[in-house]
Amino acid sequence: TEKTLNRVIEREETKLKKEIEKLSKVPFHCKEDALEAIQAFKKKQKTSYFCYELNVQMSDQPVKRKKRGRPKKDEQTKREQVYQIQLESFKKDRDFIEKKKKKLSTFVLITNKLDEETLSNQEVLKIYKGQSAAETRFRLIKDSQMIDAIYLKTPERVEALGIVYVMALLIYGILEYRVRKELKEKNLSLILKGKRKLLQPTGQALLEQLEDITVILINQNQQKIRLLPDNIDSQAKKIIELCGYDLSIYGKPPFKQRI
Repeated sequence: TEKTLNRVIEREETKLKKEIEKLSKVPFHCKEDALEAIQAFKKKQKTSYFCYELNVQMSDQPVKRKKRGRPKKDEQTKREQVYQIQLESFKKDRDFIEKKKKKLSTFVLITNKLDEETLSNQEVLKIYKGQSAAETRFRLIKDSQMIDAIYLKTPERVEALGIVYVMALLIYGILEYRVRKELKEKNLSLILKGKRKLLQPTGQALLEQLEDITVILINQNQQKIRLLPDNIDSQAKKIIELCGYDLSIYGKPPFKQRI
């Protein structure tokens, strides 16, 4: 917010000084006309961020010749008195700018659950800002493709499915966190689908890359043998290594829960 305000102030300063410079080049034949021009200029070029003063100065200038050609040797140059507007002072209105910054930095939160003795204003704001991390994750399970295709008869099954979703989101978050952490510590990057060079890949981008890994399942002598092809993408291998695993996790049989 402060950066945005600084850009607005900088643009206004550039524009205002440019208009003042343009006004200073206009000659007036009497002081009253110049003073009226100053009043009209201030009325048109309103500003809240700057304080400036303009004054009128008289100068003696040569009159432009109406005749063509070079002047004669004995021809005297006619001169006239003109009035021009000059910038006397120009400075920022520090008090107004500070009030503007304070107003822009104000963040209103209303809650009936807490008081100042339980949590300070800063702590409430920190908790509120932290909601984005959870909301970003839950956005995945709010997708219509995830919800519309599922029908459950009892509230207990709905609750159970919710737990499964939360566990899946937890694993999703761990995958993203581990890969980003390792990339940052080792100063690496990933080249994922679409030749995108990513330093902080999302969990969705990582899963899309891992989807290309195919497991070959062979049933032999009442045993299931899991094999991996030799042409697994190098970036997919890299993702697995950044998570702290190797390709052997694809060859292990699924975990069977004891009843």
